[in-house]
Amino acid sequence: MRLHSSLAIAILMLASIGLSNTSPHELYKEYPDAKEAAEFKSYAEQIHQVQLNLAKGAPVARPLHAKAHGCLKGTFKINENLTEDLQHGVFQLGAEYPIWARFSNASGTPKSDHEPDMRGFAIKLMKVNKDGSGIQDFLMTNGPVHFVSNAKEMMAFAEAKSLGGESFAKFMASHPKAAVILLKDTEHKVASMVTERYWSRTPFRIGKKAMKFRTIPCDGLTASAPKERNETYLTDDLRNRAEQEKICFDFQVQSQMDAERQPIEDASVEWLEKDSPFVSVARIIFQPQKFDSTEQSKFCDDLDFSPWNATPNSEHPDLQPLGNMNRARKIVYPSSAGFRGASWKQPNGSEDFNRDPYQTDRK
Repeated sequence: MRLHSSLAIAILMLASIGLSNTSPHELYKEYPDAKEAAEFKSYAEQIHQVQLNLAKGAPVARPLHAKAHGCLKGTFKINENLTEDLQHGVFQLGAEYPIWARFSNASGTPKSDHEPDMRGFAIKLMKVNKDGSGIQDFLMTNGPVHFVSNAKEMMAFAEAKSLGGESFAKFMASHPKAAVILLKDTEHKVASMVTERYWSRTPFRIGKKAMKFRTIPCDGLTASAPKERNETYLTDDLRNRAEQEKICFDFQVQSQMDAERQPIEDASVEWLEKDSPFVSVARIIFQPQKFDSTEQSKFCDDLDFSPWNATPNSEHPDLQPLGNMNRARKIVYPSSAGFRGASWKQPNGSEDFNRDPYQTDRK
C-alpha cells in the first residue's frame, strides 16, 4: 500500500498539531516520567503475550527481528584521531575489539525478503576490558528515526501487529505519523544488507554528551537490487559477498546540538545532519568467511542483543543509553529474551563451533 505524497504531508501536518513544546530543555539531559517505571514493568509482562501471538503455537521467538540473514565475525577498530570529548567507554584511541554482528529483517515473524520490511544490524563488541572480558552492544535499523515516539506507543504497535487484521489497521489509523514513517521505511528497496545505512534511532551518553550513531558502507559502496528477488535473496547476497570479499562499514556519531530540535525523549524526531554532522569514530571489518553452518546459525539465533549489554556495567556514565525508549528496553528486552529461552551467556570472540560456543557468563 502506498500513500500519495500530498496525503502523507497532510497527515504529518495534522499529527504535529499540539505536539510543540515551548518549555526549555537542557542539552544531554533526560526527562523521565514519574509513572514510567510502573509502565515498564507492565510492558515486560505484555511482551510475553505479544510473543505468544506471533508464535501461533510454534516455539516462541524474538518479537522483532525474528529472521536472521546471518551472523558474521569481524573487528571494530577505533580511529586514531578522535577528539578528546569522544574518548570515553570503548572509544579509546586505536583500540580494536572482536565483534559478532547479526543482520536481520525487522518483522516479528520470518517472511520473504522481497516483502516490505525494515532491516537490522546489531553488533556485539567483546573483550572490551583490559583483562579480555566484557561486552558492548550497538543496535541499528535502516531508518534514521523510530516510527513511534516512545515505549508506550511501541508496545501498542507490537501488540496490534501481533494480532494483525483490524487491530493493526486501527493502530495505523490512530497513529498517522507512525504510519507515514513506517510505510516509507518498509517500502524502501533493499539491494543488499551490506550496502545499507543503519541508525541507532535513539541516543546514548558518550562522556558528557548525548549522541546518536549510525553505520555507512565504506567508500560509498552501493548495489542494485536484483531484478528477480526470491524469498532469501538478502541472505543469498550476504553469503556470497561474505565468502568472496571484505565487508566494511564506518561507525559514526552525531552530537546533540539543540535540545529542542534534537530531543532525547522522542525517538521519532530526526536529528538533521545540517544541524549536527556525523563524525566517523571507528571502522567495522568482516574478512571473507563462511557463516551458514548449522552450529553457527543456532548460535546466531540464540544471541542476546540489548543497548544495556555493556561493560563494566549498564550504569557506567561514559557510555549509557538515553531516553524513554531505551529506559524501557532495559526492562523489556531481558524479559523477552528470557521468555524465548535465550542463553544468558555471552560470546567472547573465541568461538569456532567445534566446542561450546559460549565462553563467558553474562554479568
